[in-house]
Amino acid sequence: MAKNKKSKSKKPSHKAQTPSRAPEQRAAPQPKAERALGDGGYWLIEPRDTLVIRNARPASSTGVMETLPFPWPSSIAGLARTRAGLDPQTGVFDTTLIDALKGVEVKGPWLARLDEDGDVETLFCPAPLDCLWHKIEGDDEQVERRRLRPQPSALWVGERLPLALGLEPVAPDVTPPQTKPAAAPSFWAASDLENWLTAPMALERLSVGFGLKPLAVEERVHVAIDEATGRPKDGALFSTQGLRFQDEEGHRFGVVFGCADPRIKPGALHLGGERRISFLSSLGDAVAPKPPEVSWGRRLRLILTTPAIFEAGWRPSDAQLAGAKLVGAVVGRPEVISGWDFERPGPKMCRRMAPAGSVYWVDLPEEVDVVAWVKARWMSCLSDDPQDRADGFGLCLVGVG
Repeated sequence: MAKNKKSKSKKPSHKAQTPSRAPEQRAAPQPKAERALGDGGYWLIEPRDTLVIRNARPASSTGVMETLPFPWPSSIAGLARTRAGLDPQTGVFDTTLIDALKGVEVKGPWLARLDEDGDVETLFCPAPLDCLWHKIEGDDEQVERRRLRPQPSALWVGERLPLALGLEPVAPDVTPPQTKPAAAPSFWAASDLENWLTAPMALERLSVGFGLKPLAVEERVHVAIDEATGRPKDGALFSTQGLRFQDEEGHRFGVVFGCADPRIKPGALHLGGERRISFLSSLGDAVAPKPPEVSWGRRLRLILTTPAIFEAGWRPSDAQLAGAKLVGAVVGRPEVISGWDFERPGPKMCRRMAPAGSVYWVDLPEEVDVVAWVKARWMSCLSDDPQDRADGFGLCLVGVG
C-alpha cells in the first residue's frame, strides 16, 4: 500500500495515548501546492481541536455525551458532499443538488499518522479480527499472535451454530494457552495488514507496541447560560467527549478518505459537534491501497475496513459475494448507527452494523475467474443497500484464505 510521501526515519510511537492540548496552540496547517487532486481523489482531514463524533446513545445518567472511537463513513460522506455542493461564489450549500450529491461515492475513512510537514507518514486500518493475542509468560517485550481460520474438524461448545448456518467453525491453527487473551491493537499499519493479507502466519511473536491503541478521549464540562441573568441554568451541566488526534509524544494524526468529485476544494471546515474546526487538503491518489500481487487460491478472505450494513445483520448477501460461497466468519459485536436527517428533517432509524475488522472466508467455484473476482471486490463496499455502499459502509480488502 503506497504512501503519499517517502517516510522520514522517525521511530513510531506505540505508547498509550493521553490527552494533549498542544494542537490548540500550533499554527493552522497550510495546503501544499504539490497536493493536487488525482484520479483517486484522496483527501486528508486534520482536526484542529478534539473531534466530537457522538454515538447513537443518549447522554448517560452523569450527563456525559460519549464519542465514537472513530468517525463513521456517513459522517465523512456528509462532509464530502457538503463541500461538493457549496456555491463557488457565495460559499452557501445549494439545496437543489441534494439528490445528485447522494450519488457521490466516498471511500474510507482511515487513520493516518502525519510527519513534521503534515504529509501522510503511515496509513492505518482497523485491526482484523481473524487472530488471537496472548501474553508470553516471563516476557514483557513481546506478545503472541495466532491466526484464526475455518477448521472443519474443530470441536468446541458452540460448534452447532456455524454448522447450522452452513459454515465451518473458526479456530486457531496453533492451540492457544489456557490464559485470558491479551488486549489487541485497535489499528494496524497498512504495511502490516498487507503482510497479513498475503502471508498470514499460524503463530508469530511481535512487539508489544505493534499497531496503535485507540485514540485518546478527552472530556470537557459545559454549562448552559441564562441569557437574562448571565448565570448558569439549573440542571444544565453536561460533558462531551472528543477524540484527540495527537499522542503523548507529539505525533499528529488525521483522517484519510477517498472521493473523486472535482467540486471538493481544500480549506477550513466544521466536522462533528460543537463546530470544531478541521482542515481539508488533497492527497491525490498516492495513498490508494493496491491489490497485492500474489498467487490467489480459491479460498479467500474479505476483511472489512469500515463497518458494513447487511440485510442479514452479520453477513453479506449472496449478490455481493458475486458467485462465492461463504464458508466461515469472525464478526465482532454489532455497532448501532443513527443520526439526524437534515433533509426530512428528523431522526434516522437505528441500524445494526457488522464492525470494521470483521472477516469473511469464501470459496470460489472453478468457473469463476479468481483474479477478476479479486479485482472487482478489492476496495469495494459489501453493504446491500446502494446508498450505504455510496456512503462507504462495508469497504473491504481481499486476502488469501
